[in-house]
Amino acid sequence: MSLRLAKMEEIPEICRAFQKYEKELKRNGQPPIFSFVRQDYLKRAVKSKTLYYDHGVIAVLKQYKVRSKYGARKGDWSIPEILNTTNNPLNAIYFLKKVVREKLNDSSLWGTIRDDNKNSIEYHEAFGFQRVADISWSKGTVPGGIYVYEK
Repeated sequence: MSLRLAKMEEIPEICRAFQKYEKELKRNGQPPIFSFVRQDYLKRAVKSKTLYYDHGVIAVLKQYKVRSKYGARKGDWSIPEILNTTNNPLNAIYFLKKVVREKLNDSSLWGTIRDDNKNSIEYHEAFGFQRVADISWSKGTVPGGIYVYEK
C-alpha cells in the first residue's frame, strides 16, 4: 500500500492536530515547534501533492529540484514537517519505512530539527538519520541541525 496523500477536506483536522501539539508543548513549558503551520500552508501542500496523512502521521514530503548548499542533491527528498498524532511511535517508523521504500531509489532523505526538540532528534537518530551540519533560525537565536538518512 502506498503513502496516502492528505485531502483538502482533512485540512481542519490536520490543523487541529498541530494546534493540539503546540498547546501540549506550551503546557509543559516548552517552546513552540509548529507555530508557523497554518491552513494556507497546508492547502498549498495538498494542492502540490506534498502533504501526507497516513496512519496518524502528518508529513510534508518534498523533492529537491536543485542542489542545496548543505549537500542535498537534485532528486533527494526532505521532510520539512512530520507529526505523529498517535501515541504509537511505530506509526511514524512505519511511515518513514514507506517513504524509504517508495521514494528513495538512489537518493537521500533530509530533515532539519531544532536542538530543543529532543524527542524528534532521538526518533530520527534511532531510525538512522545522522547529523551532518548545524543550522539556525530566527536570526541565529534558535539552533538546530541538518540530518540525513542515506539508504
